[in-house]
Amino acid sequence: MWTIAEIAEAFDSNTSMICRVARRYVDEGLECALNRKEQDNRFRKLTPEIDEHIAAMVASDPPAGQRRWTATLVAKTLVADGTVNSISAASVSAAFRRLGLCGEAKASAKADESPAEVGEPT
Repeated sequence: MWTIAEIAEAFDSNTSMICRVARRYVDEGLECALNRKEQDNRFRKLTPEIDEHIAAMVASDPPAGQRRWTATLVAKTLVADGTVNSISAASVSAAFRRLGLCGEAKASAKADESPAEVGEPT
């Protein structure tokens, strides 16, 4: 039979984590010990519907005075139009990656720029 220290070493963990998992197994059973508990205070602000809204927004023309949609601009627009109460540009940037919009945004930005601005020789 393995000791707690041996189990912790075998799973590259620490003894307190092994004790917590063992306690969950004893108190709540195997299923609870193997799977993380759902956290009631955690939720995703960006639902699939909002992801679709972001994709449609990025596919449309940016507001007047803007060359392209940026994560910051999308975040501000989502808050301004009441889609979400608050959202960070980092969350929107993660949605860009998840939706595969990163390359499109860069490609459209490069198409708008002249060769000198991109850094190509003139």
